[in-house]
Amino acid sequence: MNKNSMQGQRNGYIAVTSALIISGIVFVLIFALGTTSYFGRFNILHSRLKAQSRALAESCVQIALLKFAEDDEYAGNETVAIDGNTCDILPLIVNGTQRTIQTKAEYKGTFTSLNVALDSDTFELLNWEEVASF
Repeated sequence: MNKNSMQGQRNGYIAVTSALIISGIVFVLIFALGTTSYFGRFNILHSRLKAQSRALAESCVQIALLKFAEDDEYAGNETVAIDGNTCDILPLIVNGTQRTIQTKAEYKGTFTSLNVALDSDTFELLNWEEVASF
């Protein structure tokens, strides 16, 4: 073998090795971008389900506020059906003139629990917050 022939084989080996490395890097980048897009769809879906769950729990709070406005002896402790779904109004917590309404809603595996405090004399909302659980 002459010197030029060996030089050509080495250049070919470097070219093939470089092509394999570059192809591997491109494959990893495409895979990473593809999975990010794939899991991003689930994040969007979860946020939409959470919005539905929160709306359901807020509807239960509004129903409890309405029932309490109509009857100051309203005690809660009921399940309410809203548009084919249900949410729970837990028993109202009484602390002097303050009433605390707690609601729980579940929509397709997504949960929302709300804790709402109001002054029963003035009907002023003192606190409205989402809590992890009761």
